[in-house]
Amino acid sequence: MFRRLVTVAVVIGSIGIGAPVATAGETPREVHIGALLSLTGGGETLGDTSEAALEIAAQRWNVSRQGKQVKVVLDVENTNLEPDKAEAALTRLADKGVRIAIGPQSSSEVAAISEQANARGVILVSQGSTASSLAQPDDNVFRFVPNDRVEGRASVDLMLDNGATTIIPMWRNDR
Repeated sequence: MFRRLVTVAVVIGSIGIGAPVATAGETPREVHIGALLSLTGGGETLGDTSEAALEIAAQRWNVSRQGKQVKVVLDVENTNLEPDKAEAALTRLADKGVRIAIGPQSSSEVAAISEQANARGVILVSQGSTASSLAQPDDNVFRFVPNDRVEGRASVDLMLDNGATTIIPMWRNDR
């Protein structure tokens, strides 16, 4: 856990938070943030929404005081929710020097690329991966959502609080 916090602190520091503003006429340093999103296929709605949110965030950063020294550039890759496409996309991003990537959206994609992300020093921030099997200590994968075990328990508690007396479990048993 400590290693992960240090890694995040180093990455945040590397994009210039708290650094002095560039002088007039000085070109801001560019920091590339990757995005591994499904812009086509079954995850298109989430991918499009994620891309729009990232574009808004980058634009707001770039017009802020911090944006005068460090310009955020988005490098968006379409994974189509396919692990092999996510792996190729991460390779392209890492080869360009990207060290932070939002996504991928699915657990199968995270499973396919987490070792490469660890080996190449890329931090992944997944907005949709929930597979409990991928919750590994000291890896480079952060999630916006809890894993299936936590999510499942919370769902049962919510159903019971709402008065459910019978629960019929269903699952796909895959990532």
